[in-house]
This record gives sequence, C-alpha cells and structure tokens, in this order.
Amino acid sequence: MVIVLTVFVLLGLLLTPAIIGVLENRRRSDCLGNLRQIGRGFLAYASDFDDSLPMAYHDSHSTWQTAFSWKEGAGKATFTWADLISHYLPGSQIYSCPTDSTGPAHWPEGSSQLSPGLTNSYSMNAYFFVQPGVHRETMTGGGLSELSNLAMKLLVTENASAAGKLISTPADLQGKYGKIWQRHSGRSNWLWADGHISSNGVSSRFENVASKIWLDPKTAEKEPYPQWIPWSSSRSVRW
Repeated sequence: MVIVLTVFVLLGLLLTPAIIGVLENRRRSDCLGNLRQIGRGFLAYASDFDDSLPMAYHDSHSTWQTAFSWKEGAGKATFTWADLISHYLPGSQIYSCPTDSTGPAHWPEGSSQLSPGLTNSYSMNAYFFVQPGVHRETMTGGGLSELSNLAMKLLVTENASAAGKLISTPADLQGKYGKIWQRHSGRSNWLWADGHISSNGVSSRFENVASKIWLDPKTAEKEPYPQWIPWSSSRSVRW
C-alpha cells in the first residue's frame, strides 16, 4: 500500500509541471484571442473615424459615465480607448488576460479604494500620443496612414490590470506587478498596428533600458526597440 501511494505521489510530482504548462499555454492562447478581438475593434473604429485611432482618454471634465473609467463618481468619468472600441467587441471579458490576477486598479493611486471601472489587462502604446512636440492623450491617437510600416509597430501590449495603465512605454512593463513581458512562461503577447498578434520572448536588453530614457521620445527613438516608435521608419529588431 505504501509503495502504491509513493508511486502516485511521484507521478503527481512529475506530472504537475506538465499540467501547469498545459494550463498556461491555454491561458496564453486565450490572451492572444483577446488581443485579436481588440485589434479588430481598433481597425473597425479607424474605419469608421477617417483612419484615426481612438484617444487614450477624454479630459477630466467629461460628464460621461463610462465602463472603464478609473475615477470615482459621476462627472469625474474619463472616456477611454477601451470604451471607444468596446462597441465593436463581444463583451468586456475580452479585456482580461486569464494570467493577470492583479485585480482592479486603485483610485486614488496608492489608496485602499478600488477603482469603479472594469479591469483591463492591456494598454495602448503611449508613443501614439507622445511624439516630439506633440502630446495628445486627450486627442486622437493619430491615423494609421501616418505609420511607415503597420506590421512592425506595436499598438497594444499586455499590462497589469491593477496598474490602471491605459497607455504604456516599455518602462511601465516592469515594477511591483512583476515583469509583464515575461507573463506567459517568459513570453508576452502583443498586438501590432496592422491587426496581427504575436507571442514574443524579450531579451535581457529590454530590462536594462533605463526608465528615464523612455520619457523623452527623441531619446527613445535611438533605443533598440523602434517597433515602439510609430513615426520611426526603422525596422523592428530581433528580440
């Protein structure tokens, strides 16, 4: 009897990593499916609005109450890109990565009060809104026709829902919620501006890029990840 139990225990120990791997592969696949749907939402929105991508969020004086507003109370709502494309999506569950267990954001930041908005595991590339001489978070994200190569420019990345990030730079993908770009067994899912999706591993060079570099678009363009910079004609580098 003891021998049989020992065999079962050993089999369990051997199979556990394999089972975990299968489950994570399923979660990664579901996350890729979410991004595929989000990509269709962006392209449908652009088609309806003269090739323009949605704004990151509306100004803080908006009186609209929105599903993804992270602020508390009517009159303080902020219309987000997630709200603007939701009309084209089958439901709000699309915005939740199965591997992201960080939960809703807090508002105000650092407080114990949870944001009233729906959780969102994805954030839009901040450089569609912050360009040399242009800061347009509360305006359009620009037109797809502005991009030199749609298939080589990042549009949406994974993020931690608890971070409450609508837009992000590479510096935002690491911190107290872990290394987002290693979420799926060392890989992360990405949506590109032409609507295609991919699962990528990222080299250690990504981690070593100082946060302050990404705050200056002119400096950021010189870094080894031109796929983040919409206005750059540089081709994506191998990660």
